[in-house]
Order: sequence, then C-alpha cells, then structure tokens
Amino acid sequence: MLIILVPLLAAVVLGPMNQDAEGAGILGVVLVVDELKKTANVDPGMGGVVTFTGTAQAVEMRNLNAQYAIIDIDVDAGEWRVTEIPTIVVSRGQTIVSFSFSVEVPQITVTSGLVEAQIVTISGSWSYEPGLLSGDIEPMTGMIYVDQFYQCSIGCESPYIQTAPGGRIEIELLIANEGNGDDKINLEVHNRDHLDNEGWVVEQFQNFYQLKRGETIKVSIGVVAPKNWDPWVNEITFIKFHVTSTQAGLTQNVGEHVYYSVYIRQRGASVPGFEVPVVLFSILLVALLTIHKRYAR
Repeated sequence: MLIILVPLLAAVVLGPMNQDAEGAGILGVVLVVDELKKTANVDPGMGGVVTFTGTAQAVEMRNLNAQYAIIDIDVDAGEWRVTEIPTIVVSRGQTIVSFSFSVEVPQITVTSGLVEAQIVTISGSWSYEPGLLSGDIEPMTGMIYVDQFYQCSIGCESPYIQTAPGGRIEIELLIANEGNGDDKINLEVHNRDHLDNEGWVVEQFQNFYQLKRGETIKVSIGVVAPKNWDPWVNEITFIKFHVTSTQAGLTQNVGEHVYYSVYIRQRGASVPGFEVPVVLFSILLVALLTIHKRYAR
C-alpha cells in the first residue's frame, strides 16, 4: 500500500491563520492505492482485465462552508487501454472518496513470469475551491504481471488412411503450442490397450516434446495393421491420441486435454503366412497350370 501526501501551508495563499481556528494546519491530498502489483490472466476465456482500487482524501480542510477539493487522477499503462477515472470531489462532509480503474491486457501478451510485463504510472493534480491552492500528485508506480496459460492443438493432414491387412503406414501428426509461453507437451495413444488386443502395433518412440511459444512440430507415428484370418476384410479402426501440457501440471495449473482421432480403413485379402502379392501370384500360377493341363490332353 502506497500513500502520497501533497502538503501546502494554508498561510502561503490564504494569509496568516488563527491557531485557535478549527481545522487550522496543513492542507493536502492523500492518495491510497490498495495494491500496486497485479497479475493478469490472458487466457482467451478470461479477458485479461486487472483492476486497481484506492481512496482519495483531503486533509486539514478549513472550516469554510463552500470549500471542497477537486482531484484529477491520470493513469498511463503504455499502449494498453485504461478506463477513465471521473474527477473526484471531496468536501467537508465526505473527506474520503473511493476510486478505481482497470487495465485491459491483450490476450496475445507473452507470459512475464517474475518480470513485470507493464509498468503503470499513477499521477494527477488537485486544487482547493474556492481559492488558489493547487498542486501536482507525485507519480507512483504499479506493476502488472502476466500468468502463463496452456493451450495446444493436434491435427493431421490425412486423418483418413487406407491400408491392407498387415500393412504398415506412417501417421504425420502436427502438434502446436498455442499458449503464451514455452511448454512441455505429452503425447500418448489413449486407446492403446484396445489396439494391442486387436493386434495393431503402434510404434511411438517418444512421449514428451519441448515446444516454444507458437511452435509447431511434426511427429511421425508408425502403425502396423493386424493380419486377419478372413479372406477379405473391410474394417475401420481409429487411433485416439491424447495431448496434455506437463508444464501446467508442474505449476499446479489445469492444462488443456486435447483428443484427436485418426481413422484407418483396413481393406483387402489376407491369408495367414502370405502377403497379398504372393496370394495373387499363387492364384495366377494355379490358373496357368490348369490351362496347361487342359491343353496337354
């Protein structure tokens, strides 16, 4: 809490004062700001607005029926928008008046950590009416910090893929850090147990990826389809990926959980122990032998 007192001797303008007069003494204005350090949450769902509150007080006002103090407070937060503070009027009947102002922090603001993202300068002026007493309020400094929020996305250029039974494919995943700071991403296959039971093989050699703010990486996942015992198959299987921010967990924040599915159509002939080309070659060979025997007669 910071207090600024701007004093002036009443005798300077109003002339000598009777020390027995009620309220005789030093005239001045006191500003009190409740908290000068604020933290903004710039998550798209939060808005990123911080509000400062305080009070303005005129002290040692003389016993004049019509005397009052006019206080104008100015706030500078750089390029960030600040709400206006109406002119404050303080009278003998109400010597303390509350005020507040809000600063709108842009949602694209990078996390500041322990370093202030924006310095807020609070200043102003005051005057006593009627009379000629006036003065400037010595500037005070507030600070706004920006919390980190965690947001990521996952996608694939080809979310629908076709393969033959026993075929191997490569899934190219695109993972993006859309938060306002560096992040550590965890990638896992959400339905791996089901895929294992069905005979699918998912080749994932790394789970954790360090992504800078705004960075997008490409992750290759190898997948081998099972060899079915049916002579002909036409099935669709999905692989469900799960992405979370481990950095959010370390800072006790609730990170975003993102799920994304890639669909694989398994279509074609499958004979145990034979690949499709071998099967086709075997069928062709049997047909040629049959024709040869028929003409040999």
